[in-house]
Amino acid sequence: MKINKQKIMRILLLTGITGIMARQIANTPVANKSLNLKNKNNDYNYDNIPTLFIHGTWGTASTYNHMIATYQRHNLAQKVLTVFIGPFGKIKYYGKWQATPVNPLIQVIFQRNFDTGFETEAHWLANLLVDLKHRFNIKQYNIVAHSWGGSAAVLTVTRYGAINNLPRLNKMILLATPVNEILGCHDHVSRQQLPFKTDRLYREMLVNKNNIPPEAIVNNIYGTINQQLLTDGEVPLSQAQALAHIFQDQVTTYNEYYFNHVIHSHFHTKSYMIKLIADLLWHK
Repeated sequence: MKINKQKIMRILLLTGITGIMARQIANTPVANKSLNLKNKNNDYNYDNIPTLFIHGTWGTASTYNHMIATYQRHNLAQKVLTVFIGPFGKIKYYGKWQATPVNPLIQVIFQRNFDTGFETEAHWLANLLVDLKHRFNIKQYNIVAHSWGGSAAVLTVTRYGAINNLPRLNKMILLATPVNEILGCHDHVSRQQLPFKTDRLYREMLVNKNNIPPEAIVNNIYGTINQQLLTDGEVPLSQAQALAHIFQDQVTTYNEYYFNHVIHSHFHTKSYMIKLIADLLWHK
């Protein structure tokens, strides 16, 4: 069979272009939409504490686009800023911070999140928090974080949570977040006893957990494919449950929410998850 090299090159070129376009579409953030302050939902609180949304490895704007759009459509919150963090940590803002924002949302997008590791992202996240306080006088923050984005958020608050030039953590919602990644699917974690094996960053988190503001409210949401497969397809149950030893004796409110028959992406896409997260953030 004769091989048409030009045809193959055209196919490869079109495939590459299609892949780039798909990535660009996935990384297009949802539009900002103002709240209708005359039509507030009486079941929810409205305040000026911003909520940051942090995606995981290989995540894009599409990770939280549907969730943020849902909150805006139901007049629960308004996205005011999109923050792009570049491949070397440079911060770029899009949008406008208002003088007195109401339930403001900040969508954070790491443009390089596939080969840096969550320790690097924790450093970048800390820099962003410093800049948010300096630039907009933000004194408290909420954070919703998925997968390694949650790992970065936990490392950030344990390393830097007591530093005065960072805003103070108010609420943290962790979605399918792994720590102590030396544990596997068949390892058991007890709330009463530390895991029998630990990795370097988990040990650091345990040592530095006193930096977490004790008044913070932390919610850990995780799950499994089924009762036999003790993982969501990406994060073993043991790694999500290991978070308890960082928070349960440090903050006044630490809750766990376990779901069966879920996969890793369900935590930021399913309607019942989106509702639960809204309730944990703002419900009266």
